[in-house]
Amino acid sequence: GLRTINPVGAPDVMRGEELQILGWHLNSNTGSTPGNKTGALLLPGTHNKWVSVYAGRVENFFTAFTGELFAILKSHSLLIAPGSANPDSDAAFYDGLDHAQGAPDSDLIHLLFSVRSRQISEELAPDDAVAYLSGLIIGSDVKGAIKQLQPESGKAGDEIAIIGAANLAQQYQKALSLFGCNSRIHDPTDIAVCGYQAMYESLFTP
Repeated sequence: GLRTINPVGAPDVMRGEELQILGWHLNSNTGSTPGNKTGALLLPGTHNKWVSVYAGRVENFFTAFTGELFAILKSHSLLIAPGSANPDSDAAFYDGLDHAQGAPDSDLIHLLFSVRSRQISEELAPDDAVAYLSGLIIGSDVKGAIKQLQPESGKAGDEIAIIGAANLAQQYQKALSLFGCNSRIHDPTDIAVCGYQAMYESLFTP
């Protein structure tokens, strides 16, 4: 595992994702010279990890509570009507992304009730509310992460590496593109195997 004081001044931890970072670091298919990479990584999931790597070293990371927050609000809040369908609506998802991007001075806590109010005003169909909520949360996560990663410093590299399940990784790639960031999706299994293999060899290979 790894621990740090993250960019917002709070203690932060990861358990397991560091082996995916190691796999990305060593894998020749992830760009640049293996073992001496610079870049920003996103490992989306229940608790997203945003990671800054510079010259082959993890400089810092921070955790976003996005996946669990989405699950809680989807199933246990008044934002989503019981029994509503959950279609994969790109239009509603992008609507949520646009709302997050278009409110630069507002935090997610100030935007969430729009999931409910826009249904009441009939601007948002109840069956599109889940996709809109997803876009709102992911857009807010990306907006905040970009500020913390500071890509203009040169330490984030040319693109953000996304290591995660295909559907979620693609959603984040759409959001990053909307915010003007290049990204590349990497297969999480290949990356993890590379990391675990390196760890195994360091421990058991003479």
